[in-house]
Parts: sequence; structure tokens; C-alpha cells
Amino acid sequence: PPTARSFFGYTAMDRILWGINEAKSTDSVKISKVLEGAHFQSPLLDTTAFFRKEDHQLMWPMWTGTIRPNGTPEDKYDIFDLIDKQPALAIEQTVTEKAAVCKMNYPS
Repeated sequence: PPTARSFFGYTAMDRILWGINEAKSTDSVKISKVLEGAHFQSPLLDTTAFFRKEDHQLMWPMWTGTIRPNGTPEDKYDIFDLIDKQPALAIEQTVTEKAAVCKMNYPS
């Protein structure tokens, strides 16, 4: 069955293909500028997500849960009980905090 890595791969490919279409180019700088701040709804998320304009941080919520090691009788891969979801802005470093450790520039 799909894993979290499958979800990350799906989301990355979806956003890259969307960026290429919007930028009308495969130039990485043009694509990244199109992605900056663009909110999106994934069929795999129950909320919107976006790449923060200032540092390109992917902003999406974080879920916490408890593990059911044997799944459920209906589905052995149903192994989590979700107990909380925190919005990205509540858990991610601020732009100022991130800028202290990460310097992002476009190529000249």
C-alpha cells in the first residue's frame, strides 16, 4: 500500500507539473517563482497547503496519532488513530527564524 513517501512523491510531481504548466517552461527558476505562495488542494489532504514565498518551505499541517500495530479487522494497514492536527503556521519556524539559518537566493 502507499506510504508517506508515496504521498510526498505524488505531491512533488503534482506541484512540479502544475508549475511547468503555469510557467509555460521547464526552467527551474521560472517554475519556483510560479510556486511561490501558490496555495493548492491535494486530493490527499483535508486542507490547503502552499510553498511559503520567502523561503519555499512547504507549509502543511502536522498530524499526531497513536499506533495500532495490527491495524483493524477490516484493514491491517489502518494503523493510526489520529488525535490532533496542527496548522503549518503554528509549528513551522517563522520567516525570520528560518532566515537566520537559511539563505535562499536565485542564480544570477
